[in-house]
Amino acid sequence: MTRNEHRSGGTRRRLHGLAAAVLLCCCLVSLPAAAAPQRIASISLCADQLLLSLVDRRRIVSVTRLASSPSISNVVDAVAEIPRNRGSVEDILPLDPDLVVAGEYTRPSTKALLRKFEIPLLDIRVATSFDDVRENIRRIAATVRAEAKAERMVEALNRRLAAAAHAPDPAPSLLFYRVGGYSQGQHTLLDEIIRHAGFVNHAARALPGVGRISLETVVITPPDVIVLGSGHGPRSSRAAEYLSHPAFRRLQDKIPSVTLPDRLWVCGLPSSVEAVELLAKFRRGLAPLSRNPAAVTP
Repeated sequence: MTRNEHRSGGTRRRLHGLAAAVLLCCCLVSLPAAAAPQRIASISLCADQLLLSLVDRRRIVSVTRLASSPSISNVVDAVAEIPRNRGSVEDILPLDPDLVVAGEYTRPSTKALLRKFEIPLLDIRVATSFDDVRENIRRIAATVRAEAKAERMVEALNRRLAAAAHAPDPAPSLLFYRVGGYSQGQHTLLDEIIRHAGFVNHAARALPGVGRISLETVVITPPDVIVLGSGHGPRSSRAAEYLSHPAFRRLQDKIPSVTLPDRLWVCGLPSSVEAVELLAKFRRGLAPLSRNPAAVTP
C-alpha cells in the first residue's frame, strides 16, 4: 500500500467515525422525552386545585368530592364536568389513570394499593409555609410537564406577597379562633399568612401547630384583633358554644373582628395570597392600636 493510499484509508475511517457520531447525536436528540401524563386523577383536595391551575382540565379524569364544596374549594365551577371520587382505589382503577396525585395524609393503604397496581403516584406535602406552596407547584409541574406555567404562577405569588407586605410598629396581635376553640400557632400556613399581613400571631406562643385555646385564656389575655374561620358552623352546635358564649360576644363588642374564608387557607395554593391581601386590607382600616403586651401562653 502506498503512502497516499494509507492516508486515504485513514481519512475515510475518520469520516465514517464522524458520520456515525453525528448520526448517534441526531438519534439521541430525536428521542422523545417521557410522555406527559394525559389521564390524571387527584385524591387530595389540595392537589385538585393545583392540578386545575397547571393543566388543561381535559387531562384530569377525576377530582375529589371536596372540590365541589364552596366553603373549602376555589374551583367549584371548574370541576362541574369532571367526575368526582371519594379517594378510594375502587373509584380510581376504572378510570385507568396514568398518574394519581395524593396528599401527605391520604390513607397509606390506598397509596399501597395504587402502587401494587403499578399506577404512577405523586405525593404532595401539606403546605405549612409559602415555600411549601412553591415546592408543591413545582413538583406537580415537573411531573405533568408544566414547568413554564408553574414559574409564572410562582412569580405572580411572589409579586403579590411583596405588594401586601407591611410591618407596622407596633404590629397588632391577631387571634384566629374557630369552632371548638381551635386556633393555629407556629409552623402553620395560617401563621405565615398572619405575619405576612403585618400582624403578630397571638396563638404562636401557646401552639406549635394546630390546637385548642380555652375561652378563659382568650378573655383573660385578649388579642387586638379576632379572625373567625368562615366554616365555624351553626351557633346551636356544641362545638360552636365557644363562639356563642356571652363572654366571647362581649369581647367581640370591644375589639375588631373579621371573617377569613376557609377556602383561602385550608390548602396551600397560589390563591392563599388572597388571605394575606384580605388581612392586610383589614389591618390598614384599623384605628391606631396600643399594642396589647399580653400574649397567649401555654
